[in-house]
Amino acid sequence: MMKACGLFESIFKQEIVRAWCSHYGTNQSAYLNRSNYRSPRNNSDKLDNFLETLNYFAFHEDDDLFNYYRNNDGNIPPWILVKKMYLGQAIKWYTLLNPDLKNDIMKNMFSPAFINDIRLNDLKQLFGQFLSLIREFRNRAAHGGQIYLFSPKLRRGQPMVKFNSAYHAKFNIDQRLYDKGFGQTGIWTLNKFFSVLNFKEPYNNLNSFLNNRYKLVMVSLPIVNEFVNSNPLVSNIDENKFVQVDLFK
Repeated sequence: MMKACGLFESIFKQEIVRAWCSHYGTNQSAYLNRSNYRSPRNNSDKLDNFLETLNYFAFHEDDDLFNYYRNNDGNIPPWILVKKMYLGQAIKWYTLLNPDLKNDIMKNMFSPAFINDIRLNDLKQLFGQFLSLIREFRNRAAHGGQIYLFSPKLRRGQPMVKFNSAYHAKFNIDQRLYDKGFGQTGIWTLNKFFSVLNFKEPYNNLNSFLNNRYKLVMVSLPIVNEFVNSNPLVSNIDENKFVQVDLFK
């Protein structure tokens, strides 16, 4: 899980840097400029705190690579800046960007075929929801928490991913199955999100591991194999025959 989330994190940061540099250039004065961000209406402190973090990276981060750029160029370019960012900080950067840049990043993250089948507003909501889900799994894995049955929810117990007919239909999930818990959260839901990205490394890594371990369980635990084969909710949902049962919500 750490490897899959790490691969996503690296790609996500690269896309932020690509979009930022194409619009604002490579000088640190741009990412330290408050006017280049969209401050949240109800929480201006969020932008202030983020700019404090960037200011620390630009002028005080004591790292050989940072010191090299600081001493030789007098500038920490964005592609060096993100090397010290946590995933949560990168997500915060994304959320504070102007809408045009956010759309550019988001569209480049998804496969063209997926983008063509879903409305822009739905895409925005889904991407934000999945960023939160990925952060939950990444933090869980980083602290050695149990992963397989981990089903994070929002603060009020609401699903991490809201039902979207265009998106969920791609994985044979209708409103009835969604209400039973499918496609709301969990490792299966995360894996399916990775599958619609333009960059396949996170999906290939996690999906291969899950399928291999799933087959091992089927061989070593006949009672589980019998349950899967007799469960009415079982359905083959992708080319790897990765089945959808309660354990994989």
